[in-house]
Amino acid sequence: MLMEKVIIIDDDKNILNTLGIALESLGLEVFKASTGQEALMTAQKEKPQFALVDLKLSGMDGIKVTKELLKIDPSILIVVITAYAAIETAVQSIKAGAYDYIAKPFTPAQISHLINKLRKVQSLQCEVSSLKDRLKEVQSFEDFKTKNPRMVQLLESAKKVADSSASVLITGETGTGKDAIAQMIHNWSSRVENPFVTINCATLSEELLASELFGHVKGAFTGAISDKKGKVELADKGTLFIDEVGELPLSLQSGLLRFLQYHEFERVGDPKPKRVDVRAIAASNRDLDSMIKEGMFREDLFFRLSVMELRVPPLRERKEDMPILVRHFLKRYCLINEKGDVQFDSSSLKKIINYNWPGNIRELMNVVERCVILAEKNSKISLDLLPARLLEEKKNETFNSGMTLGEVEKKHIQQTLRRTKSQQEAAEILGIDPATLWRKKKKFGLS
Repeated sequence: MLMEKVIIIDDDKNILNTLGIALESLGLEVFKASTGQEALMTAQKEKPQFALVDLKLSGMDGIKVTKELLKIDPSILIVVITAYAAIETAVQSIKAGAYDYIAKPFTPAQISHLINKLRKVQSLQCEVSSLKDRLKEVQSFEDFKTKNPRMVQLLESAKKVADSSASVLITGETGTGKDAIAQMIHNWSSRVENPFVTINCATLSEELLASELFGHVKGAFTGAISDKKGKVELADKGTLFIDEVGELPLSLQSGLLRFLQYHEFERVGDPKPKRVDVRAIAASNRDLDSMIKEGMFREDLFFRLSVMELRVPPLRERKEDMPILVRHFLKRYCLINEKGDVQFDSSSLKKIINYNWPGNIRELMNVVERCVILAEKNSKISLDLLPARLLEEKKNETFNSGMTLGEVEKKHIQQTLRRTKSQQEAAEILGIDPATLWRKKKKFGLS
């Protein structure tokens, strides 16, 4: 096993020697430097995991050295050494990027405790980095190829519009992966290094939604104890994903329209407009055309949102993609749950492919995750691990092609409520919170 490396940067030779001996006794390979320039040259060559930097160096001070070391290796853990144990010193060093600080004089026991803490942090960083790398392989929908002609066309259109500034409207039933497509458009765009910010219009009250979307200033309303940036402002230079835009109250639609037209908005309680550079992507499972006719959604806002409209087909119309999706989610949840290589046997896979999936991809994800959790490591998933609803012999209820999205949503909620024992369970399958399900039941007149 390779020895961990530490560099000590101090212009006091006694500190270099005594600290060096203490660190070597802890099993570290020690490098010493008395100036900032010498330290940076050594760090560039040796790539140490840890650095102890005296704050009061001649020439390049410890804060500057800290910043330059982090440019060489952002993962290096830096502890600033200071003879002045004041809070100002801690704040200054932490702001510069140091992990911690230690005050002179210090004892061997303090150094041992410090190194143990740094080793634990480094171990956690490695675990997190490894997990991120593993999950990155399976989190994105980009790593599988669709065989469905409509999805092929949709993804081609999404790639073409990605690098423009045009607004995109993604429509389709609940659980079809509209959010994943929005993320893909952002990832394909030149804004990929900037924020991707999501706001769900169905989960907040009208008052909270205005504040969440546009922000507010201190004193704008009861409880506004400080200024707050809204999602629009947080998404500056990036992408704002407006999920369930059909649930946006009419009173807020004019503000959203103004933002889309002029990139201007006003925080709640502040008449002074602010400007941002944000690309908007919206999604809805509602029939916005019908809502426009009913006076529930502004036609001008619809046209502004739907410069490019992408309609996502439901999973039941994408049977050819089922094996691809199943493999994708098996890979994801086997990694997360450390189950090795778990697969569905032929009988259970047939049931999955033949099921109508009213909850679409979100329901499929939940079923695969459930089966992987219940399965033994490196085993086959048999019929007895499948949810009861997939094993029903009766023909699954289907949706007529002439139904509106609103009618499809209502029927889908009805079917899910009939198959489940509680509203909480139904909400989990539908991929929404119970409060949103309650509002939808009230809207559709469902008991």
